[in-house]
Amino acid sequence: MFGAMNVRNSSHSRAPRDRSPASFDAGFRRSVRKFLDLDIVEREGIGPSRLGRIAVGDPGFVRACLVHGCDVRLDTADRVRVLIGEAPFRARFRRELDLFMALTGTKPWLIGWQSVRSASFVQRLRRGASPNLSTVDRVRGWMHAQMRGAERRAVFAAAATEPPPGTAPSACPERTDCPEQTVRTAPPVKGCMQPH
Repeated sequence: MFGAMNVRNSSHSRAPRDRSPASFDAGFRRSVRKFLDLDIVEREGIGPSRLGRIAVGDPGFVRACLVHGCDVRLDTADRVRVLIGEAPFRARFRRELDLFMALTGTKPWLIGWQSVRSASFVQRLRRGASPNLSTVDRVRGWMHAQMRGAERRAVFAAAATEPPPGTAPSACPERTDCPEQTVRTAPPVKGCMQPH
């Protein structure tokens, strides 16, 4: 059994020649910074504190993520991305997993075990679990290393260009939809894991 698990790894131990897929973690931080760099009118008066309040109920969330580099959970990142007009990551990651499994015939438990040492990773993701973006990036990096150029493009490029289901709502269409402007005291950063 363990011999079969290591077959693909041994043949792909050298670094791939194609660039790795763009990191979701870096992409999340980049999109938030880009949004905050817009003119205040363009972002409908939403600053870092307000964005944190709307997205996760914590005005310190954006600062904790951008300045202190906390590890953001997938669902939290998707909530923020939808608020700032970006496509969520979960649907794209699920498409990448499905395309990878269809193309390579790799079983879901093997993907989880080989990439993050969790045989139930894909199953838990399908049931709604929200891993950290750094964990998602590790899985994506592992899948990338298992394929050759044409296969990589078939998985990552196809998943990136396929339109996500549904459309992103505007940040705050009506003032009544926005949460109150109150400051929460605990937990300090919801949806974030502090770095060790």
